[in-house]
Amino acid sequence: MENYVIPGLYDLDLMDHAKGNRYYCLAHFYMQYEHYRDFFKQAKQDGKFITLDNSAAEKEIVTEQALLDIVDDLQPSEVIPPDVLFDKERTIVNFYSFMNKMEEKNRSQVDIFACPQGSTKKQWIECYRRMIDHPRVTVIGLSKISVPKCFSTITEDDQDVNIKEGRHACVYYLNTRGSITKPLHFLGMGDPTEYLYYQSPIFHDVRYLFRSTDSCYSVLAAVKEVDFEVERRRDGCIRRIKTTNDFYEHDLNEFEKELAIRNIQFLNKMLGD
Repeated sequence: MENYVIPGLYDLDLMDHAKGNRYYCLAHFYMQYEHYRDFFKQAKQDGKFITLDNSAAEKEIVTEQALLDIVDDLQPSEVIPPDVLFDKERTIVNFYSFMNKMEEKNRSQVDIFACPQGSTKKQWIECYRRMIDHPRVTVIGLSKISVPKCFSTITEDDQDVNIKEGRHACVYYLNTRGSITKPLHFLGMGDPTEYLYYQSPIFHDVRYLFRSTDSCYSVLAAVKEVDFEVERRRDGCIRRIKTTNDFYEHDLNEFEKELAIRNIQFLNKMLGD
């Protein structure tokens, strides 16, 4: 499995320490910051694989047209159509509207990364099936927010917990029903040891479809002086500190940057070969 690092606005070079050749672009930052746009345009020229995220998890409002404008300007490798946290119906409406617009102009070469939503397990699975069956969809994203809500015992107000446990339950459910037929991406991260589970023999036939993950947590943890390697040796698991959007404005000092790189390297090892 490969990895995207999502650093703050002033440490974009940390993306190069991830496992793979992948860059993760947040749409609202692309709209707001010239240096951010320049960075990703250069990455495009350098042949990086760029995923354009609609910024739903950051609770930023990026309209369909604004996202399409970025697609036209950047020509990313893939784009995530607008989804609405916990809302299957609005997500499906947005999905088909966006797909219709993607058939216009020169957008057919940009792949589609679909993110199912729902507030219950049943709703989420229905949305997943609609998306995975669509011929233009090339990868499915498993949210760190809605999947734990639908596959574990948390409420909408109690987010950023049970990420590992909820996704384990989701992937196990999909696998036992033969429903993993396209690559999966694991959106966001709680505990980096989550990914050891996907190397289990029970996933032998589908492991090649566990494509990638992304997260800012390797960097955020460093800001909070959480050392993944030390915590794993001491406690067997790693503390989770809730992500807040003000993290992105933080400019890392030398110590924080060195620890962030070590945390990224630790996560890379957890992802296996």
